[in-house]
Amino acid sequence: MNYVYARSDSGIFELRYPIPKDLRAFYPKPNGKGARAQIIRSLGTKDAAEANRLASTLIVEAETQFSALRDQESASDFQKFLRDLFEQEIADDLAVRSGPADKKSASYGAAFLDPMLRALESDDIAEQEAAVSWVIDAYFEQSNGGVCSIPGDCPLRARLCRLAAEVYADLYRVKNARERGLGAEPQPKSAVLQEPPVSSSSNTALSPNGSVTVSEYFDIYERQRQGAGAPLAEATLRRQRVAWGEFCSTVGETTPLVSIAKSDVWQHHDMLNRYPQRAGSTNALRSLSFVERVEWADKNPGNFANLDQDTIGDRLRMINTVFNHAVKRGDLANNPAAGVTASKKGGEPARVAYTPEELQAIFRMPGFYDVRLAIATETSEFWVPLVCLFSGARSSELYVPMVDVHESADIPHLRLVPVEERTLKNPPSARNIPIHSELIRLGFLDYCARMRARREEFLFPEWTFRPGEKPSSGAERRRFNGALKRLLRYRGGARMDTHTFRHTFETVVSTLSDVPERVLLRFLGRKIPGSAGIYVKEIPLESLKDAVDKLSYRDLELSHLYP
Repeated sequence: MNYVYARSDSGIFELRYPIPKDLRAFYPKPNGKGARAQIIRSLGTKDAAEANRLASTLIVEAETQFSALRDQESASDFQKFLRDLFEQEIADDLAVRSGPADKKSASYGAAFLDPMLRALESDDIAEQEAAVSWVIDAYFEQSNGGVCSIPGDCPLRARLCRLAAEVYADLYRVKNARERGLGAEPQPKSAVLQEPPVSSSSNTALSPNGSVTVSEYFDIYERQRQGAGAPLAEATLRRQRVAWGEFCSTVGETTPLVSIAKSDVWQHHDMLNRYPQRAGSTNALRSLSFVERVEWADKNPGNFANLDQDTIGDRLRMINTVFNHAVKRGDLANNPAAGVTASKKGGEPARVAYTPEELQAIFRMPGFYDVRLAIATETSEFWVPLVCLFSGARSSELYVPMVDVHESADIPHLRLVPVEERTLKNPPSARNIPIHSELIRLGFLDYCARMRARREEFLFPEWTFRPGEKPSSGAERRRFNGALKRLLRYRGGARMDTHTFRHTFETVVSTLSDVPERVLLRFLGRKIPGSAGIYVKEIPLESLKDAVDKLSYRDLELSHLYP
């Protein structure tokens, strides 16, 4: 399972579950310096299957904590906790005062109550923190076992501290009145004690439509939206149906719209991050609901890729649009989906170059490189990773017409230019790529000659992808990337895909001190900076060939793939 690792010293598995960036302030390091990025829990077993089972339970607990922490607008659970504490303290104080005389000394005297009341009524947050910080800590200890807390400089802690101070000021006023023998006890001033318990949602239904179920409301939304002067395009409406249907699966189709809290939307956000790509095209998942597919993915790690952040962002925008409509039409007072967005691209896992050991494992991967395939079965799955590794090309760039393949030239090379089926990332990406001598030893020129003899239009004729997609999104690349993730699952958060071969090429070639920077930049399809970029559009093939043949990968042995 993702996030489950065996300790190198003991072999015992542990869970390393990432804490979302927006919640890390709630998880301080034990030494108080900074915040933790992961929840780390020992699973107490060396058995992988048992570790995965235990980890699934812990992940659900962690997601529950995240949802609770994100529901900052309505601290209803905390308010209930304060009311229960107030009632318990009042009852205990009364029991002490009405008990035996020798136990009445347990009741607080005015010498203690007066300064405590002044501190609680003060506007000084530091004094309030000193008086009631234990209440907040006790709440988090009870609600999540002390796994997360709130640091003192967090706005939420200040808000909870003021609520606790108001309730305990009411408590000490009552105790003070009892201590002085006053007949009538003062009425509470705290809003928490004056108001009845509220639901977990701080929303309000402003019309009957706001109280219908989430499933029913989409029918209302669709009817109103499509009846307007500018109806939505069918493709957009279809995306909204998918997004809202998944959301209904998460919160329950019969849940009233008004009861949806921000934490519910954040919970759905977290489930989207665990949802498998192309679930509708997978036989094992086709008949399952959204929630069931997420549960299947949790139990079957490594067999799928997750949704990318662009897709997650689109789904969340679709949900936000429906709630915005509800607010604009006067059905709801607030939009609980406001502010719930996909993670920024900067938060994606880092891309780390493959190590020599990982490259050796990849190019002996069963089903791909364990033995040299028969010539008749060589495909893009065999050649694209190798060409990316020895040329620095982006995988989608290798969807090359045969007219741009020059295997018989004095310096064999590929010409990368935009074509109708595949554009390039930017103008500098148009370039010549000489064929590395290791690719020649592997038989790449012979492969090119065979494709030409067969009168194929493209270098990899079996490479298929949908209109509007990049070639790197095709089934062949997805299949190979899935195999990489299963092979290198111990890599944790580091990204594992065909594009990482380009990153590995760049990492290694940049260490060659005698390769000029402009040559490296042209290899990678990047712009040459400064005035040199104005005048130097092409690097001679001889210079490129000389530079690329200086590249080698330490300890990488590919002789088992030679023809």
